[in-house]
Amino acid sequence: ATLILHRIFTAFAAPAASWHLSALQLATALALIAALFIAEWLGRERPVWVRLAALPRWQRWGAYYLLALAFAVLALTGPQQTAQPFIYFQF
Repeated sequence: ATLILHRIFTAFAAPAASWHLSALQLATALALIAALFIAEWLGRERPVWVRLAALPRWQRWGAYYLLALAFAVLALTGPQQTAQPFIYFQF
């Protein structure tokens, strides 16, 4: 147990290197995290969805499309993983 605790704090790899993210993926993820923090900060007085509903239609749908586009960029440029065999295949 002490070996595991020691390695948690000493054998730490950089997040981008261990997650195998490209520069575009990392930038998109950080932008989305920043957007979530901003949405949380804006929602301290009134929920963000209420604020969004009060906007003109073109601004509201622009925000929806930007969110969908950011999600699509992360999903489509994600790391290409190969299928992992079932762990108990030959058990």
